[in-house]
Amino acid sequence: MNKRILLGIDTSISPQTQGALGAVSTFMEQAAPEFHVVLLGVIPVPYMTSPSLGMYVGHLLPMSITPEQRSQAEDDLRRARTELQKAGVSAEQIEVLIRVGIPAEEIVKVAKELQVTFIVVGSHGNALRQKIRRFFAGSTSRRVLQLAPCPVMIVSTPNTPRPADLVTWYLEAITVYLQQHADVLM
Repeated sequence: MNKRILLGIDTSISPQTQGALGAVSTFMEQAAPEFHVVLLGVIPVPYMTSPSLGMYVGHLLPMSITPEQRSQAEDDLRRARTELQKAGVSAEQIEVLIRVGIPAEEIVKVAKELQVTFIVVGSHGNALRQKIRRFFAGSTSRRVLQLAPCPVMIVSTPNTPRPADLVTWYLEAITVYLQQHADVLM
């Protein structure tokens, strides 16, 4: 039986997902015959509470997804599949799944159902904005790590430059631009 890697794909193929795709591509170059990649797109479903329907406050009702959400998920998975194929992973080694629900929970459910060898997810890093979001909403990658029945590889993207570094970069870029276009500006 072939081993499987479960790769969580988020909407719009974020830089974090691109990093995870790159990590899986690199891994597949070395272990290609043994492994299949399962690309999982989870459409996050908004939930609502409704005491008017005879339910206690806090009981969650899933709201339905739109055709646009489904289409977006299909497009994202198609793009991810294409990226893996460009990196040399054969089409026969790639499976595609779409689920609806809470991303971390669906990733773990699929990992259990398919008995995957390991899970790969991207991480949004430690920027202040992400720390604040994580404080209120939690982290998908951290939740997957806590609940997963198998090893989890969390791929993070490099930190963006600090503001002081950006000022230096802009000064250099402006200087180069002015030097290259000095004859036009005079």
